[in-house]
Order: sequence, then structure tokens, then C-alpha cells
Amino acid sequence: MIKHYNDYVQEMVNLMVESGFGEYGRTARKRWYEAFGRYLSEAGLVYSDENVSKWLEEVVKPANTRQQYHVTARYMEQLREFIRTGEIRIENLLLVKPDHDKLPPEIRGTLDEYLASREPDYSPESMRLAKLHTANFLLRLCEKG
Repeated sequence: MIKHYNDYVQEMVNLMVESGFGEYGRTARKRWYEAFGRYLSEAGLVYSDENVSKWLEEVVKPANTRQQYHVTARYMEQLREFIRTGEIRIENLLLVKPDHDKLPPEIRGTLDEYLASREPDYSPESMRLAKLHTANFLLRLCEKG
């Protein structure tokens, strides 16, 4: 039997309840999942990564703040993982990933190599700040192209 999108949403909500999610976190996710479900229904579409991306870009992004767009995209990533695997890894429940983790793998690797080479010269706090600010700068460069 093929599950319907709404079945996945309900299972996701149940998982959040079992995992101790607060009411706000559950309600916010469910509201966006239901909005996407209405979009699918009204457009006669089925769940797919392509339809999620299209909805985020054409519906969510123009009508919401940049922050709300990114939060909604994370909610949808969480649902995608749940639909594919039946679970969500704890690190994917975080709404905000550090800039370092957002970098393309080849850039992140180069940054890590550089930071490792400089580690003997700096305190742990200086290294933490260098990683934080350098990753932020590199991410902005990547976004600009």
C-alpha cells in the first residue's frame, strides 16, 4: 500500500510528540506541512523533491521573510528525511546549521586543512572564532557566485 502525503505528516507529528517536541515546534511544522499538502492538492500534484523546491521558491519565498523561508525549508528537509527513512537524525532537527556545515564539501575541506595547520599558533577560542567568521565569509562568497 502506498502511503498518502497526509499519512506521512501525521506520522511525523506523532514522532515529534514521542520525541518530546514542544507544542510550538509541532504546530509550526504541521502548519507548513499542511500548507504544502494544500498546494499539492490544488495543483493536482504528488509529493516530490522537485515539487517541494518549486513550492518553496514560488509560494513561500515571495510571501515570507528570508528567515521564515529558511526555517520552512528546514522543516521540509526534515519531512523529506522522515518520508525516506522513517526517522530523523537528531542533527537534522536543528533549524540552523552552522555556516561551516553549509559550505560545499571541497571548500569546507580546504578550510579545515588550513585551520588545522594554524591550530598550534592560536588558542582554542581564537580557532573557534576563526572557523566561525571564515566560514561565514566563505559562505557569503559562495552565495554571491
